[in-house]
Amino acid sequence: QAAKRAHAQYFLALAEEAEPELLGPRETEWYERLEEEHDNIRAALSWLLKGAEPELGLRLAGAIGLFWHRHGHLSEGLRWLDEGLARGGRASAIARAKALGGIGWLADGQGDLDRMRESATEGLSLSDEAGLGDYHRAFFLGVLEGASWLGGDYERAMKLAEESLKLSREANDLGGMADSLLLLGTASMWGSGDLEQARAFYEEGLVISRELGSASFLRSCLNSVALTYLLQRDLERAEALAEEAAALSREAGDRTLLPLPLHILGRVALLRGDLERAEILHKE
Repeated sequence: QAAKRAHAQYFLALAEEAEPELLGPRETEWYERLEEEHDNIRAALSWLLKGAEPELGLRLAGAIGLFWHRHGHLSEGLRWLDEGLARGGRASAIARAKALGGIGWLADGQGDLDRMRESATEGLSLSDEAGLGDYHRAFFLGVLEGASWLGGDYERAMKLAEESLKLSREANDLGGMADSLLLLGTASMWGSGDLEQARAFYEEGLVISRELGSASFLRSCLNSVALTYLLQRDLERAEALAEEAAALSREAGDRTLLPLPLHILGRVALLRGDLERAEILHKE
């Protein structure tokens, strides 16, 4: 038991050391380290949540929600976070908010609108009750915006993204700002069909992602700008940006994002009449 406790405490400390690094210049290094230690993290979670110290288990799960999202462990991450919230109910408001935020990320990866709305609504209520501030409120508004966009309510998506961006600017949260700009661009593109406005949002997000040093946001922004060029049939620019996004996704092991630039490259090949390459890319 002493060895298991020491093991769990070590990997809780590792996860909480990794957490602030998962959006920034060292994120790829930390994602790889967490992947290498994933079996140890699973063992620590299992021991903590099954009776030893479930509140610490919730802290551990909440710290690595973004890792599970970026590396494609969507269903597994949701299982751990659900169990953590069920067993670690006396944990701090911050720990519960992080867990709900993780559920929002993972549900977004699965396109589960109901779970996105549920986690964000509960997260907003918790943030207000506990006075967690603009950072958490902006995040949960962003999850609601994503659910609105996926559900086709582009007008509401724009309003939520604008509010999230305002709060992120006030909190000087570069990651939140980049995310909100991506959401605004997407809502502009599919809501009003204004590709120039969408590209302006995406390119501002691209500048911020470079300032933040976040390769993951850089990949997302590159992919989004590429999509605007594809829709305007500027195939050369779309292909160049999507190739860069795909290469960065492969390098980082980002299986959640990689299908998007592959889809753009497949569409480019299709529009050029290269059916063999289009089929290969879409199958991948």
